[in-house]
Amino acid sequence: MPLSDLPEAVQRHNDQQHDGDDIAQVDPEIVQHVTDLAAKDIGVAEDEA
Repeated sequence: MPLSDLPEAVQRHNDQQHDGDDIAQVDPEIVQHVTDLAAKDIGVAEDEA
């Protein structure tokens, strides 16, 4: 699934399965990992020494 589709997919799941309550979410560790990968890819990641 493209990352751009993720927010809609999570919201749709919550709407259909949890009566709109924000139960499902992306694990914060995954969000941080993807953010780190993107920063590294565009050259703004801090180098770890």
